[in-house]
Formats: sequence, structure tokens, C-alpha cells
Amino acid sequence: MGTTRDIAEFAYKTTFNDFDSALVKRIKNVLLSGVGMTLAGVNTGAGKAVLSYVRESAATQEAGVLGAGFRTSAEYAALANGTMSHATELEDDSVPDLIYSVGIFPGVLALGEKLHVSGKEVIEAFVIAWDIAGKLSLPLIQMGGLSRGMAPAFCTIGIAASSARMLKLNVEKTAMAVSVAASHTHWLILSQTGTGSHLYEAGLSGRNGIASAILAKHGLRGQPDIMCERYGQGMPIQRAISPQVACVRCHFMSAFSVGELAPELPAHLRPARERIYLPVPRTRPPQ
Repeated sequence: MGTTRDIAEFAYKTTFNDFDSALVKRIKNVLLSGVGMTLAGVNTGAGKAVLSYVRESAATQEAGVLGAGFRTSAEYAALANGTMSHATELEDDSVPDLIYSVGIFPGVLALGEKLHVSGKEVIEAFVIAWDIAGKLSLPLIQMGGLSRGMAPAFCTIGIAASSARMLKLNVEKTAMAVSVAASHTHWLILSQTGTGSHLYEAGLSGRNGIASAILAKHGLRGQPDIMCERYGQGMPIQRAISPQVACVRCHFMSAFSVGELAPELPAHLRPARERIYLPVPRTRPPQ
């Protein structure tokens, strides 16, 4: 299955015991910061619009909508909390891979609440999702294939994999969750920067990632090697890779396999299996 399988195995095998105390402390701080950002976004224009939409849905009460005083389904909670947390544009980012906390923590917390998982499992899922998203993004940026971050697309795939982990899916179904998530990413070739829809994209990462894993649990299938270039019309990453590349995995994704590094790339572009992309808090207000 190539890259799709590698991502699934990474999500399935990575555990809390792989993390050192500094990383765990950092993730706790990012999660706490995320809650504060979400509360600050409740009264923004985008926040109000999405809250109205989610409240009107009257979905099954599985997870809380922060600062809004009601509960909804895990998917809708991730959508609302993701949009509100992004509304301040003060999210924690990681550099240089340009992955952001608002595309990760709302989905992890919403599904975690639904499933009543432990705090360790929440941190485990957060790191799995962020690391997958970062490993997808970083090489493309450094190879000059992206002019801007595509965090929502990569976070969707990361959340799908980490949701599969929380749902305790096997490797095959986790791979299907990743494949289904790929169908939610192709529209990110467009830019909504400067609008409420740009904020909404962070919410979509959580909602669509959770839905992809749940659909895989129920038997929905996708291409088992969707991350390869021959299916690239459905994946934005294909547009960032030179035409001669036959499969994304051959150039930068073999790091998901234990001990393997792609020889075609310079050492500084090879994402290490043990690397965790720590988010870097912003020190200035948004533009």
C-alpha cells in the first residue's frame, strides 16, 4: 500500500511511551492555549455563524462546544471549536512545516470526549495527528512546491489517522480512514485567506478527519494507495511534486517505515521517524 499503509502503521504503533516529558508538557500547554483561543472566538462573526449552524443541526450530544453552552456530535463540535479557535488567528504554529494547532486539537478533544478516552490517549492522538500532518507538509514546502501552507488538508489526514487510533481500528481500517480523508482535501488548492471561510477550514479538518475514521470503521473504503502520484488529481500534494516522481513515498514518506530514509532527498529534507514537530507560539498579533 506504500505511503497510505505507512501512515496507518505509524498511527497504530506510536504510543504515549514514545514521548519524553518535555513534549508532554509542551502539548499540555498547547491544549490549554487552544481552549483560551476558542473561548475568545465565540463572539466573532465566523464564530457566531458556525455556532448558529451547529446549534440548528440539533445533533446527538456527544461533545461540548466551548463557551457556547451546548453539546453536539463530535464532528460538529470539532467544526465549531476549530472555527472559533482560528478566529483570533493566534493559534500555535510549527515552523517550517506550517501546521497549526487549530487544525488538530478541536478534533482530538471532540472525539476524545465522545469516547471517554484518557488524558494520555488525548496527548497520544494529538502528537500522532500533528506529526503526520507535518511529515506531509514539510518536504513539499522545502522543495518549493507550495507557496503557502496547506495545513487544513494535511491536518485532515492527521486527524483521520489519530481518530482511527482512538477508535482502536486495526492497520487496514486506519489506512482506509486516511484514504477517505484524502477525498476531503482536494479543494485546498484554493485560498480563502481574509474571509470567514478561511477560519472555517480549521474546523473542517477536525470534522472531516473524525468522519473519515468513523466511516472507515463502518466499512467505507478508498484507494489503498491513494497517496501515490497516480491518484494525484484528488490530492493537492501531487501538484507540488515534479512530474517525474512516480510515488510520493519514494521521495519523502519512507520515514514512516521504521529506520528507512529516502536516499533521493538531502539529509535535511528527510523527516525522521522520531521527529515530533513542536508548535511554536506566535509572538505578534495577526496581520
